[in-house]
Amino acid sequence: MFRFIVSETGIICGDTEATLTGVTLEGESFIGTDSIITVRCVPVTIVNGMKLSD
Repeated sequence: MFRFIVSETGIICGDTEATLTGVTLEGESFIGTDSIITVRCVPVTIVNGMKLSD
């Protein structure tokens, strides 16, 4: 399990999937996608590419 501050990730409240990319301490690249549940966040509406709080 990972925990992030949602506003620092680009994840929008209500998103159901996220992709994590990075590099291990040994220098190996990785990428993974999985289902997510956002909690304790403000729902957001996107209109014409702009985020609007509900």
